[in-house]
Amino acid sequence: MLTPTTGPQHRIRSHRMAIALASVVFCIVSMAVNVHYGMTLGTSTAERALYVAASVAADLVKIAAPALALTHWEERKSGLAVVAFALWLAAVIWSTSSAVGFALSTRETANAQRLALADDRSGWTTTIERAESGLTALGRVRPSTVINAEIASLTIDPVILRRTRHCSELASETARRLCAPMLRLKAELAAAEAAERLQAEAVTSRTQLAAIPVVGSQPDPPAKAIARLIGTDEGTVRVGFALLLAGLIEAGSALGLTLVSIQGRNRPAPRLVTYSTPSKPARAVLTRHAQATLLIELWVDEETRQDPTAEIQARAAYQAFTRWTRGRSVGAITETKFGREFTRILMTKGGVKTKRRDGAYYRGIALD
Repeated sequence: MLTPTTGPQHRIRSHRMAIALASVVFCIVSMAVNVHYGMTLGTSTAERALYVAASVAADLVKIAAPALALTHWEERKSGLAVVAFALWLAAVIWSTSSAVGFALSTRETANAQRLALADDRSGWTTTIERAESGLTALGRVRPSTVINAEIASLTIDPVILRRTRHCSELASETARRLCAPMLRLKAELAAAEAAERLQAEAVTSRTQLAAIPVVGSQPDPPAKAIARLIGTDEGTVRVGFALLLAGLIEAGSALGLTLVSIQGRNRPAPRLVTYSTPSKPARAVLTRHAQATLLIELWVDEETRQDPTAEIQARAAYQAFTRWTRGRSVGAITETKFGREFTRILMTKGGVKTKRRDGAYYRGIALD
């Protein structure tokens, strides 16, 4: 009898779905990056719109061209395959340049913003320290309002005040002696006003400092660490990061879905295991006809679906089957034998084979 040893199919399907989902995400990111970068090009709205449209078109070509090139190659249409590959390569180059530009510009902008925030925090911190140092030097002072009240309550001879211009010109010893209380209070008032200005400056600086996000002194710590590790400058490391990100986005968006489709199309067929007994080996060995039938049934289960409104041209179905069996170390099946067995299987599923002027068609079934 025939025993397929393919392993857990659900695990393979889960891996394919995960890769396909990641590829779709990469495609969305790549398109968004190209649109964002295209908006920074051009000098007018119309020019920016043209850049965006070209970027989106390049993304679509980048996603679809690999599968198209492979299909043409398998059908021995090498000229069309080369054209499709050339279009894909041009689209990848354009998209990669946009991704690199986006990665470099956004990283540099973010680094500049972090550096500016660090400078702002440093500036406000220095202002607070200077104000606190001045307050410490001034020591404990009375409020300026209290000192002004004492100055207003002083009684000095009006003649002395007039001659000394309110104790600002002290030419004689008598003037200095009579104005001494006024001078002492004025000096204390100047210190009190200076202390009040420093206190207000410290309060304002603390308020501004609290509103600034806390950032490190280095704008790009990973780049600095790697640059120190490999002995190069940070600019080179940042360019390397940009190229790595762009390469990851472009590889995932340009090849991910194609790799998933190839993996599903070229998944190895189940091994055919035969059992025999010493007495009757001829009865136990599976015939070529039975192997061909089972192989076609497996292809129908994995690569087609029932659809009452769909149809497949006979030649296209046979070509799809041969692509599926390529590289699986199975014997060749002629188109006649395939058509006979496929028709039989199709009829069991409610389908029918019809003939037209341009050839035979299978109705009720579609290729995945």
